[in-house]
Amino acid sequence: MKWGLPPGYVAPDGSHLPAKYPDPTGTPGKGCKIGYVSPVNAIPGLPEQFKGMRAVATRYGCALIVKDGGLNPQSQVTGMQQLLAQGATAIVVDPLVPQALAAPIRQANVQHVPIIMQDCPAGTDQANVPGTVSNFDSGHDPAAYAAAKAIADAKPRAKIGFIYPSFPAANLQYQVDRFKYWAEKLGLTSVGQEGTPDNSNGPTSKAASALI
Repeated sequence: MKWGLPPGYVAPDGSHLPAKYPDPTGTPGKGCKIGYVSPVNAIPGLPEQFKGMRAVATRYGCALIVKDGGLNPQSQVTGMQQLLAQGATAIVVDPLVPQALAAPIRQANVQHVPIIMQDCPAGTDQANVPGTVSNFDSGHDPAAYAAAKAIADAKPRAKIGFIYPSFPAANLQYQVDRFKYWAEKLGLTSVGQEGTPDNSNGPTSKAASALI
């Protein structure tokens, strides 16, 4: 698998990711099921992520089962419980509120089902969520750099604002913090951050008006 980073990007700690990783060896047992619990399926980039996950899962003889978190921590709890009841071999979760998932994580541990977190913990200097086996970062920092760089190139010294869900999700706030960091580094000015309870037009328009 090949990875690409925006030209000019340097990780905050100065580290460099490898350009490729070796393919896994071996094959899973018959009936392998990989579960995925999203924050909300309406996120524009998720269909491509699902497509890639499903392709790799199929290559290794697994099925992918997706549960929509619906921007609701309780829906993520229910999604994990449903996946465990469906006999999931492993579960990947992009959590809204990690603490809310303690019970299904304990249930998964009892059933010997590994739980892998996506973008949680948000920072590389933080420990994994108790009861989980691993975490992977979907590249929010280089994405923030690429977005800030595009804005700075198109409109130097521009003022920018941020609209994100209003619930306290550490991984979402990490995205905002990295956008702000790169915006400042590239000569942009952050005018503020507005929260919305959902992705509907009304709250989003109100947040945009406040920033304008």
